[in-house]
Amino acid sequence: MLTEPRSSASPHAPAAGEEEPTDPADGPPPISRSDRAAFWTFVAAMAASLVFLIQYGRYAWFAFDEWYILAGRDGGNLADYFRPHDGHWITLPVVAFKALWAVVGLHSYRPYQMMAILTHLLVAVLLRVIMRRLGVNGWIATIAAVAFALFGAGQANVVWAFQISLEGSMALGLVHLLLSGHDGPLDRRDWLGLVAGLGALMCSGLGVIMVAIVGLAVLLRRGWRAAAFHTVPLAAIFGLWYVIEKPKAFNPYGRPPLHTVASWIIRFVSDLFVDIGHFPVLAIVLGVVLVVGLVLAFLPFSFARFRRQGAVPIALLVGALVFAGTASTERWFLGLSAASAARYVWVGAALVLPVLAVAADAIGRRWRPMYLVMGLVLVISIPWNAKEFTVMPFPWGKPYFVAEEGVLLGTPYAPFARDVPRSVRPDPNTLLGDDVTVGWLLDAKAAGKLPDIGTLSPELENQLRVRLGVSQTNEPAVGTCKPMEAPLDITPTKGQQFGLGSSVTLSLMDGTTGLASVPYSILNGGRLTIELDGLHLQVAPAYRTKSYTWCS
Repeated sequence: MLTEPRSSASPHAPAAGEEEPTDPADGPPPISRSDRAAFWTFVAAMAASLVFLIQYGRYAWFAFDEWYILAGRDGGNLADYFRPHDGHWITLPVVAFKALWAVVGLHSYRPYQMMAILTHLLVAVLLRVIMRRLGVNGWIATIAAVAFALFGAGQANVVWAFQISLEGSMALGLVHLLLSGHDGPLDRRDWLGLVAGLGALMCSGLGVIMVAIVGLAVLLRRGWRAAAFHTVPLAAIFGLWYVIEKPKAFNPYGRPPLHTVASWIIRFVSDLFVDIGHFPVLAIVLGVVLVVGLVLAFLPFSFARFRRQGAVPIALLVGALVFAGTASTERWFLGLSAASAARYVWVGAALVLPVLAVAADAIGRRWRPMYLVMGLVLVISIPWNAKEFTVMPFPWGKPYFVAEEGVLLGTPYAPFARDVPRSVRPDPNTLLGDDVTVGWLLDAKAAGKLPDIGTLSPELENQLRVRLGVSQTNEPAVGTCKPMEAPLDITPTKGQQFGLGSSVTLSLMDGTTGLASVPYSILNGGRLTIELDGLHLQVAPAYRTKSYTWCS
């Protein structure tokens, strides 16, 4: 399996007239000048990647699952650290978020985001360590690791702070893999590996896959006893958590048929190679390199040598396929396109790139000029993949985050914030959860967790007058529903209720002039309640629609 660092001495059977290469397990041979140059190039590339990713993520702000931790979990309640999130055990991310909340609050998103960026780059470092311990040439290992660091197709896992869950499982799982990669009896490294494996489980469901990868790699190299040591205790702990917490992932359609799982895996693999290679032709080339290179790498080996050198690549490949299959069982109802979601291909790239590097290295070892070709195959797509970081996917760009930040931070500063029920949600978007309420934001402001934004602009105050003055809940619509096309002016009284049969836009009016417009999506609930007196509103079709259904 994994061995101590080594130079580029060949792990293959020698050709006629060549000396038998040193087995990596016998100890590392001297590090060459080329290896040193590759290492320092990698260090420089990681430093440049850090600056690049910080610059890219400067517009991001809190979103999605992050609110379920910040607002939905009490840092003083031990049970909230173990409660599952969408089927995942996320104790360590909750601890990290709560620690930053205690220090930073909502004053800045950057400290939260830096956790994700640094963990992503840590994974790139660990991948290079694994590649080098597998005997991969220093330059090939450097290029493959940099390709992962700048893998723009997986950008959601890089600058979105909550993704320390998947990243944490990957990083700790790779540490577990490294620590378990030695011969001989169990020692301190194995115990430390178990701790890392437990940490991987406590970050996300990916931890289960990582423990399985370690178990398979150890089984192939060290036998069933060592494999049992690295898996059985962790399986027991995870099983105990599972029985107590009874986690449920969001899947309203049950388990998929086998042909759907197979289609998901095929789509995942094909899109992953396209994302790594960027160009379809290059994706095909990478696939050929993988197959041909692995045959050249391991075919000359005896079975014992194959177990030593092939354990990790085989385990990583199997792990990638198992990951795709398990993801399909929970997200298949979203369609095949979900198989290439950014968070999934990020995981796939982390598991497959080391194996690609082993294959590319094997081709280069057989025909030395091919090292240059293999390096070009791996490096050519990096600029295009990095370019994918330059634009956040719609709608998660600067306008969205600026607007969301303004609404949520401005809510407790609105002069009428205490005149509405504490349960009112300034943004009823279901992705924020039910816990981001006026009351929670008022409490956060009182505790010093929010920045002092001073006086609200007239535009923001008018928008908040609509958002807080018209609350939206998931209860059924009330009243008689009518399809309409023309705008409808209303002057409701506090406590009056209306219903939505479709999404609408509500505008605060001053005579005949609109002061602020707020979208209300039917997906966020069918009942509206007037929470403030003195509102003059206009109901109109939602954006890019010509009609709406209003219930009164």
